[in-house]
Amino acid sequence: MHAEKNSTGAHGGADMPPAQQEASSSEAVENPTFVPFSLLDPAVDADALIQDHGIDPGKTVDIFPCTPLQEGLFSLSLKQPGKFVMQKILNLSPDLNIKAFRDAWEAVCWDTPILRTRIIHDEATMGFLQVVVQEGVPWHEATDLGSYLEADQGRPMGIGQPLVRFGLVKNEEDVYVSFVWSIHHALYDGWSLRLTEALVSQVYSGRESPVNLAPPFQYFLKHIEDARTADADAFWKSTLDGCEGTVFPAARPSLQPAADTLVEHRILFPRLDTKSTDDTMGTWRFDSELHRYNSHPLLLDVELGSQEIIARASFDSRFIAQDGLRKLLSRLDRVLQQLTRADPGLTLAEVQMLDDAELTQLWDWNSVVPEPSKLSIAEIFQQVAQTYPSRPAICAWDGQLTYDELDKLSTALAAQLVHLGASRDEFIPLFFAKSMWASVAMLAVVKSGAAFCLVDPSLPSQRLDSIIQQIKPSLLLAGAENEHQGSELSFFGPDGTERVFPLASTGKLDRKALQAFGASFSAQEVSNSRADLTISKEVASTETEKEMQQIWAQVLEIEFSTIGLHDSLFSLGGDSIDAMKVVSRARRSGLALAVADIFQQRSLKQVAQVCTKVAHRPARIVTPYSLLSDVSDPRELEQYIAEQCQLSLTEIEDAYPCTALQEGLLTLTSRQQDGEYTLQATMELEPTIDLQRFQDAWEHVSESLNVLRTRIV
Repeated sequence: MHAEKNSTGAHGGADMPPAQQEASSSEAVENPTFVPFSLLDPAVDADALIQDHGIDPGKTVDIFPCTPLQEGLFSLSLKQPGKFVMQKILNLSPDLNIKAFRDAWEAVCWDTPILRTRIIHDEATMGFLQVVVQEGVPWHEATDLGSYLEADQGRPMGIGQPLVRFGLVKNEEDVYVSFVWSIHHALYDGWSLRLTEALVSQVYSGRESPVNLAPPFQYFLKHIEDARTADADAFWKSTLDGCEGTVFPAARPSLQPAADTLVEHRILFPRLDTKSTDDTMGTWRFDSELHRYNSHPLLLDVELGSQEIIARASFDSRFIAQDGLRKLLSRLDRVLQQLTRADPGLTLAEVQMLDDAELTQLWDWNSVVPEPSKLSIAEIFQQVAQTYPSRPAICAWDGQLTYDELDKLSTALAAQLVHLGASRDEFIPLFFAKSMWASVAMLAVVKSGAAFCLVDPSLPSQRLDSIIQQIKPSLLLAGAENEHQGSELSFFGPDGTERVFPLASTGKLDRKALQAFGASFSAQEVSNSRADLTISKEVASTETEKEMQQIWAQVLEIEFSTIGLHDSLFSLGGDSIDAMKVVSRARRSGLALAVADIFQQRSLKQVAQVCTKVAHRPARIVTPYSLLSDVSDPRELEQYIAEQCQLSLTEIEDAYPCTALQEGLLTLTSRQQDGEYTLQATMELEPTIDLQRFQDAWEHVSESLNVLRTRIV
C-alpha cells in the first residue's frame, strides 16, 4: 500500500507506479525535463475544463495542444463514429503466459504517455487538447472474436474518453486465443505501432525493462510551435500558385465517402534483406475490414515483406469500380517490376503501363471503325420522319404527336426562332414542365442551329437568375404556364452588377475559389442570406429546442431568431469545430449530445430530440484512509506505517492499496537486485544555473505531486 508524506497539490495522482515516471533517460542529456502544463494557455482553467469532460483532475499528468493531423483525424471520427479506429488482432501462442503478457502491455502503457492520452476540446481559446492521465488502459474479455469485434466497434472513442482498449478472447476450452488492440489513429502511425509492439515483445521476453527511450511528444509540439510556419506557407503558396491538382477518384459533393470494399494485391520480388523477429507471443493478423476506419473514397495501405509488397486498397465502390481498381493495382505491380529491374538509363516515358492482353483488347475494340455520319441531328430526324410519318413519336400525358406532326411543329417554331435572331453558339433556355411541348421546343432549337438548356421552373428565383446569368441568352422559350417566370428573369443582380463565376484554366467551374469566396462570409451573413430565401420558419417550442437554439446562436455568433426548427448547423455556416463547441456547451447545460448526432440528425428539431438531460456529477472526493475499508483500526495501521517508514505520525497523509501492476513490478524489483524497474534520469547542469531556484523548483513539484512522496509497505 501507499504511504504519503503530508502535502497539498492539484495534480498528484496515486495510481502510477513509482518506477514509471514521465521522464525518460534519453532526454536527460539532450533536453531538460519538460514542465507539465507549460504548453497550456495560462488563461485556461485546467481543472474545470477536464472536469467538464468527465476526467479526474487528480489523475491528470499533463495537458497540451493537439497537432493539426490529430485534430483532423479526431474530427473525422467524431463525424463518423468508428472511423480511424484500428482493431489489431494477435493470434496468441498456445504456450503464452497470459499474466506476463498483460503485465508487459500494462508496463509499456504506463511508460508510454500517448497510450494514456485522451482528447478534449476547449472552445474558448485552444481548441483540441490532449490530456495524459494516470489511468490504466481498460481490458475486456469475450468468448467469441466476431462478437467482441462488433461490440468493440460500438464502444465510442469520443471527447474525453479513452482512445486505447485491450481485449482478450477465449475459446470453448477456456483458453485465451486472441488479443485485440483497439486504438484511435490520432495516437499512432505505422512506425510507432511497430515500435510499441516490439517493446511489448521485449518486455514480455525479459530482454528489456519497460523504459521507453522515445522523447516526450511535447517536444514535437514545441518544434511545431517554434517552426517558421509563415515562411513555409509563403514558399508553398508561391511554388503551387496556379497548380490544379488531380483528384482521384473524383469527389461528389452530394456523397459522403465511406469505404465499403477491400482489394488486396501481392507484388512479388526477389528476397529482400530484412531481419525477422522471433515473437513468442503469437502472430499479428491483418485486419480484413480495413475499410471500416477509412472515410476517404480511396485509401492505399502498403506493407513491406521479405519477398513481397502487399498493397491493400480500401475504397468506396460508388466512386470507383472494383474491376477498375484491380487493374490499377496490376499496373502498379507492372511498373514496380520494371523499375526494380530496369537499366539506370530507363526514362519514365519508356515504362509500359499496359500489358499485352490490355493492348490486344484496345486494338480489338478499335478494329472496326464506324463511318462518321455527315448529317446533323435535324437531318437525321427528318429522314426518320419521312420514312415513318404516321408512327407515334411522342406519347405524353397532355397529348400525342406522330413523326410528321412533330417535324412540322418543330420546323415552324424553328423558323420563328431564326426570325427572332437564334444562331449558332447560342444557348436558349427552355422553361417547360413535363409536357409534349418540351420535346417540340428542344427539336425546334436544334433545327435553328442553337443549343438548348433545360431549366426546372420549380427552382427558386435566385437559382434561375444564376443560370440565366451564366448562359446570357438573347431568347427564351417557356410554356404558357411558366411564361411569367421567363419574363421576370434578369441578366443582372438586384444591384445592377453582373455576377461572374470563377473558372479554372480548363474552363470548368473553379470550386476551390468558390469555396474560398464562400468561406469569407460570416455566419451572420450566411444566416441573413438564407433568411431572404425563406418565407417563414417554424419557431422552437419545447424547452430543449429553445436551449439548443440559444447554444447554436452563441456558437455561430448570430441572432437566435434567425434559426428555425428545420435549419441545419452547417447550412447556417457552421463546421465540425462548431459542432464540437455545441456539444461542449450542451454538456455544461446538462444536455448529453454527440458530435455525430449533429451530422446525422441535421435539423435543430431532430438534434433536440436526441438530446438527453444529464445530472451534473461533481468529482469524487476521496478522504484519507477511506480506501482501506477492511482495516478495523486505522490508528494502529498508521502507527505500523510510521515504524516501517521511520516517520512521525504527523508526516503521514494517507494510505491506500496498491494496484495489481504496482504489486507485480515491486515483486520483480525485490527479486532482481540489479536495479530493474528503477529509472535514473541524469541531467547535465549548465554552469550558470541558479542551484537554489533549481532545488526550490524540484521541491515545489514534489510537494504538488503526491506520487513523488509515496512509499510502499
